[in-house]
Amino acid sequence: MNPEAHQDISRLFDEIKPASVLIIGPKTAETLNFGAQPGSDISRLSHDELSRLEEQQRYDAGIIFDTLEHLDKARGGTLISRLRDVYCRRLLIAVNTKTPEKQDTVSWHDTDFIAYGLTRLKTYQDGHCLYEYNILNYKNTPDWLNAKNWANPELWGKYRW
Repeated sequence: MNPEAHQDISRLFDEIKPASVLIIGPKTAETLNFGAQPGSDISRLSHDELSRLEEQQRYDAGIIFDTLEHLDKARGGTLISRLRDVYCRRLLIAVNTKTPEKQDTVSWHDTDFIAYGLTRLKTYQDGHCLYEYNILNYKNTPDWLNAKNWANPELWGKYRW
């Protein structure tokens, strides 16, 4: 994982202070906790253990790193969707969006993540990008969507629908 992305995730964790964190990454990164608060409930899964995802609870934050590059797009998309919709209130993804140099890696593009409702927080020089999904700022409520303007009350009594 890009060291700058690691620092940015740690800074975000300092701001949001999640009580529970789900980390999905390689088994070799068992010691990474991304600056989670002491006493936080931290669960870890590698991309080989994704079948155990169904056993998990709902987390305040989830992180995916060095994983999507090793999954085909259908499986990676399912993982992002399940974490976003069911398991994590806030989702952070650190992924290499450069063209893969190895045969066993998959190329992800910016549009793939935008399609899942993620926003790009930062792009790094080595081709890694940091994306976020936060349900609290996913969609701004338009000003017309309120009780005052609902069903055009100024037209009541003028037309019959």
